[in-house]
Amino acid sequence: TRVGRLRLWLARAEKEWGYAWYHGEETGLMDMAQVPEDVVPDELEWHRAFYESAPRDYVFEAALPSHPILARSSAPCALPAGESVEFTLMVPARLRVTLMAENRKHKLVSCPSERVERAWFGTPVKGRLCQLITIPPANGTDLSSVRPNQIVVPVRILNRSKKAINLGRIALDLGPSGLFSGALHIWSSPVELTINESARSVTITYGSHAPEQETELMELKASSGNSSVFDLSEVICSCQST
Repeated sequence: TRVGRLRLWLARAEKEWGYAWYHGEETGLMDMAQVPEDVVPDELEWHRAFYESAPRDYVFEAALPSHPILARSSAPCALPAGESVEFTLMVPARLRVTLMAENRKHKLVSCPSERVERAWFGTPVKGRLCQLITIPPANGTDLSSVRPNQIVVPVRILNRSKKAINLGRIALDLGPSGLFSGALHIWSSPVELTINESARSVTITYGSHAPEQETELMELKASSGNSSVFDLSEVICSCQST
């Protein structure tokens, strides 16, 4: 199976499943095909899962990143007092393989569809390991460069404080977000960040509805619809470097 740069190999026996994966060259669209045994690369590192009777049926599912994302601006950005900005992030989806037994499901493997760069966000003693991505150079919702294996994340930031806020890096956990599939793209539910009046905290709200940019979306994962308050330094940093 080929999705983006991901190459995923699956094999089933009577009492086990095996899988191996690596990242190769880019492909345009999702391309799935069974491969003859004699062309499977010898250097693959196989993982095995054992069952009393290995399920025969399986499904491929798109999944959100396993780590928080760290969105870094490509140029210095500031949000003046009282202003707001909307933009979209393109986040590589994970591909999850789920085995379908008669009365239950088994997650076999979940792997990133692209090579991901990691970066630390926080202090040397407290912080989070994040998946690094880049904020588009201009605000708005230009989706012309979205790949089929990427999740489109609509983000809105409101600055209710009385001073400008530099948006060098933004750390977001997409775990509470909903996930939707459309004819054009995979979407997360909208995420809104509200910088509070003191400029010391930020409220993150995960929308409970599908994004409005595309119609007839199918829900893959429900959103928590929750709101949480964080110290501003836990979410937004004025520094662009990692």
